[in-house]
Amino acid sequence: MAHGDIGRQQLAILLQETEPVSIDTTGGLKAGMPGPAPSLAENPLLAFQRQQVELTRRQADLEKQRFWPDLRVGYLSQSIEKQAGFGIYQVGVSLPLFLAPLRGRLEAARLQSQVADRQLSYQQHRLRGELTIREQQFRQSRNTLAYYEASALPQADLILRTAEQSYLTGDIEYLEFVQSTTQAWQIREQYLNAVAQYNQSFIEQEALAGYVPTAP
Repeated sequence: MAHGDIGRQQLAILLQETEPVSIDTTGGLKAGMPGPAPSLAENPLLAFQRQQVELTRRQADLEKQRFWPDLRVGYLSQSIEKQAGFGIYQVGVSLPLFLAPLRGRLEAARLQSQVADRQLSYQQHRLRGELTIREQQFRQSRNTLAYYEASALPQADLILRTAEQSYLTGDIEYLEFVQSTTQAWQIREQYLNAVAQYNQSFIEQEALAGYVPTAP
């Protein structure tokens, strides 16, 4: 099995796919440009914490209801010797007798609700700070990439063309050609590293915003 096939099989395992994954290598190296400024509205961790807050509040409300009287209403219809009978309405009220255990359960439920509220506030504060850092890193990597695309890469191309032309015309020897083009290849390598950093920043920013890519 070729190295490429092994890599596609490993990627399929990571993506939980049954067949090897095909990768489009004809597109650009850069991830797509982001749309509006990302927010935490769809962050999965915060969504989970909000669910926990709602669940603990409902549990506290349920424990509070145990203190309320239990009102029961019933109706009984009877007949005597197959003759039309009479109906009886029954009304009953049940009151909780042991309040201490109920108070303990209510206090525990309220405490859990407070903990969930504080945990949500903490995660919101932490993720806002992390998102701010990711946005700054993304802008920095985008500016670096723009520099390479506007200035450094054209300079590298010029160096390569000039060195190649000089070598073909016999103006420089092969060793001089290699030495002349080394800087250009270094610039291209640095550009690829900048692209990788840009893509990583883009992915981290989108992940915090709760973006889930869909298969084409």
